[in-house]
Amino acid sequence: MIVHDSIVKLLDTTIADETVRATFWEDVLFDKLCNAYKRAMDHARFLLSIELGTRPFTYNNFFSTNLEKRKLERYETKFKAELAAAREVESENAYPTQSITFAQFRNMTIDRSNAEQVREDIHDILLSYYKVSRKRFVDAICQQVIDYHLLNGGRSGTEDDKSPIKLFDPDLVMALEDGKLESIAGEDAGTRRKREALAAEIKKLEEAAKVLKG
Repeated sequence: MIVHDSIVKLLDTTIADETVRATFWEDVLFDKLCNAYKRAMDHARFLLSIELGTRPFTYNNFFSTNLEKRKLERYETKFKAELAAAREVESENAYPTQSITFAQFRNMTIDRSNAEQVREDIHDILLSYYKVSRKRFVDAICQQVIDYHLLNGGRSGTEDDKSPIKLFDPDLVMALEDGKLESIAGEDAGTRRKREALAAEIKKLEEAAKVLKG
């Protein structure tokens, strides 16, 4: 929408004549813009289908980093809960507990059922993966859909490789046939008749002036 609005404002500034602008928009530019927008939207859907419809995997090293951080966060939460429980038990002690024993740590790491262990592992892996996947998807949208398809386009210079804001260029105008140019920017029938009548009147007046001077 932002790109489209910018193009409309640019045309309003570039082509002052409203009739010429409207004809050029409808006969030349509109279909090309729609095709360019469609290419961008199709590519965005393609990237989305990859993220949603294929097997999740990544070669990004931050996946393992995120996974380790998630495990540490889980242990930290358990440590804090264990310390809080120990302090409640020893609330009358003048020196409240500031640490946990190795036995308590051991219980926290192994005192779980298979289902609990699997559930935690799956949750940590998915959370770590989607942190990486989300950043990857945002970068792909910004680079491929927005920058390539909507703004800067490719390097080949073909129409299918041009972004919407680069469609209206000298190559587009030079490629128009004479009849198309005439229909877009040519005079209408009434204006042409008036111009021809005025030209004939000027010619008669010039000939009359020559006679008077002679």
